[in-house]
Amino acid sequence: MSEDLFKNPITSEGDTEFPVVDEGEYQGRITEYEINKRRSKDGNEFYVLDLQVSIEDVEQMERMNNPRAKLGITIDTKLDSKGNDVPDMGEGKNVRLNRLRDALGQNTSEKWTPEKLIGGVIKAGVTHDVTPTGIYPKVKYFSARD
Repeated sequence: MSEDLFKNPITSEGDTEFPVVDEGEYQGRITEYEINKRRSKDGNEFYVLDLQVSIEDVEQMERMNNPRAKLGITIDTKLDSKGNDVPDMGEGKNVRLNRLRDALGQNTSEKWTPEKLIGGVIKAGVTHDVTPTGIYPKVKYFSARD
């Protein structure tokens, strides 16, 4: 089967941009997370928490012709300096992560892992980044749902 793929020519134009969620505020459910290693411009390694949030807005899902309209949220994390492979909870550290935990009622001294984010519902404020290659939704803020 795969050897036959693309043997017939394409005979129509195709989209060059992905449909994006309109700017605004949406309620969404966190469905996935990944922890990924990145490298800064100066060569230092750091970790990010990448989240997928499923938008619960029928109008956006219909407009995008997508029953699973999603947003991505990336949160940079700073690990503690003791080598414990845990986020640093010192003053002014990991504020964005802690805002997310707070929005979900999880910013407590109880044991916490990212698995607890799954299924959590937040309100996300979405804007657009316009680049030469397209328009990309960006979550500017998140807070507790109504």
